[in-house]
Amino acid sequence: RNLLAGRTPQATRRFVLVEDNVAQNAILRRAFEAQGYKVSTAATGEEGRQLLRAQTPEIIIIDYHLSDMTGDQLLKEFVRPDSPMVAIVITTDPAPEVAPQCMRLGADGFVHQPFDLEYLLGLCSKARRSRALLRVEELLEERTKQLQESETKFRLLFDSIPETVLVHDDQGRMLYINDVGAQWLGWSAPDLVGKYLSDIVAPHCLAQVSEQGPAQYRQSTSRSKMVYISRTGQPLEAEVNTCPMEFGGQMAVLVVARDITERPRLEAELRQAQKMQAIGTLAGGIAHDFNNILAAIM
Repeated sequence: RNLLAGRTPQATRRFVLVEDNVAQNAILRRAFEAQGYKVSTAATGEEGRQLLRAQTPEIIIIDYHLSDMTGDQLLKEFVRPDSPMVAIVITTDPAPEVAPQCMRLGADGFVHQPFDLEYLLGLCSKARRSRALLRVEELLEERTKQLQESETKFRLLFDSIPETVLVHDDQGRMLYINDVGAQWLGWSAPDLVGKYLSDIVAPHCLAQVSEQGPAQYRQSTSRSKMVYISRTGQPLEAEVNTCPMEFGGQMAVLVVARDITERPRLEAELRQAQKMQAIGTLAGGIAHDFNNILAAIM
C-alpha cells in the first residue's frame, strides 16, 4: 500500500520460529538476526500459537513434529491466502505425503533436515518477494475495481441530472458529457468525448476558458457565464458552475451548465409587461381623478 501511495515502505522484519530442538533453534535465531530480523521463538505449538496471535511476522518457520501438535495445525489456523506472512515448514519426516499436505494448507516452502542454511535464507527471501508481488497485483486489481465502480456511479448520477454535465482535463479535453448536454449542443455524446472546449465555446469566451487554468479549478468551485456554439452554429448562453474532481484516476474539472439562452428574451418580455401594467395603473388613476373633477363641475 505504501508503494502504491508513493511512500517508501518501512520493513518491520519480524520473524517467528517454532522449533523444539534447542540447538536448531539457536542456529536459526542467529542466522535471521544477522539478516536484520527481530526474532521471537517458541518451543511448543501452543507457545507458537500465542506468538502468532500477538503479532503478524513477515516469516514463520515451523517444525512439523512438535511436542504437543503438528505444524499443519498452525498452518490451518494462521496462514491465509491474503496474508503477507511467509510460512516455511521444516521436518525430518521422510513421508512423501507431508510436503503436499503442507503446501495445500498455504505453506510457501517445505525443507527436509538436514538443510543448507543459505538455501533456507534464500527460500525465505524468494517467497517474500513472490508474496509481495501477488499482494501488489491484488491491490491494483482492487483499486481498478473501485475506480470502475466509482466511475459507473458518477455516470449514473450525471445522466440523471437534467442539466448539461461535462468533465474535462487540464488541457480542456472532454472526458465525459451526459446525453442531455450532447443533445443541447446537437451532437452525440461519443462524438464529443475527446474534443476540446475550444471546439464548442464561442471565440470571445476562449480567453475566459484559458484564464481558468488548472490551479484555479483545483482551488475551489467557481461560477460564470459562458457562450457555447452548437453543431449548427447557434450560440447557446449558459450559466456555468465548475469544481475540481477525480475522474478515471486523474484530476479533472466538473462543469454543470444551465441553458439561459431564452432568459434575456423572457426578462425583456417581463419588463415590458411590468411597464404596461404600470402605465395601465397610472391611466386608471388619472381617469379616476378626472371623474371626480367632472362630477364636481356637473
